[in-house]
Amino acid sequence: MNTTLQSQLAPFVEKCRQHLATADPNVTTKTAPEITAHEKQVLAEAARALKAWEATPEGQEKLQAMKGMSLAEIRQELIALLQSSVFTPTLELISKPSFPILKYPIQTISLAVKVEVDIVLFGFSGSIGVAVDPAELIQFIKNPRDGGLSAVTFISGWMNEGLDGGAMTGVEVGVS
Repeated sequence: MNTTLQSQLAPFVEKCRQHLATADPNVTTKTAPEITAHEKQVLAEAARALKAWEATPEGQEKLQAMKGMSLAEIRQELIALLQSSVFTPTLELISKPSFPILKYPIQTISLAVKVEVDIVLFGFSGSIGVAVDPAELIQFIKNPRDGGLSAVTFISGWMNEGLDGGAMTGVEVGVS
C-alpha cells in the first residue's frame, strides 16, 4: 500500500473517526434530488468515456502509477485527465443547451480515484478527487494561456473498523 498516501490521509481518517464517535444518532438523512434527463445523458457519456480510457494501455498504466502517488500527484493526474480528449464529448454535452432550459444547470464535473487505506485498526474507503466548473474547464482547454484552472480537491468516503486490505480500485466521474 502507498505509505505516502496513507500518512497524508491519516489526519482525515482520525477526524472522521472522532466525528462519527460523537455523531447525533437522531439526525435524519435527506433524500437525493431527482436526476434530470440531461444529467443522465452527461453521466452516461462520461461513464462510457472513462470505461474506454480505463481499458486502454495508457489508462491501465496511469491507474497503476496512481497507486504510488501522493495526494498532490493524484490531483494533477485527475485534472490532466479531465482536460484530455477523453472527456471532450462529455464537455460538449454539458455545454449544449437543453430544452426546457435546465432549472439547475450542471455546475461541476468531478473525477475521483477510489481508494481503501488502513491506518492501525481503522480504515478509510472512498474517493479522492477533483471538481471543476465545466464552463471554466472548456474555456481553459480552448485557451490555456488566459489563466489557470481552479479545481477543488475533495475526499469522501466511509470508515471501517477492524483489519482490512488496502487497494486503489479505479476512477469514477460525477456531475452536480
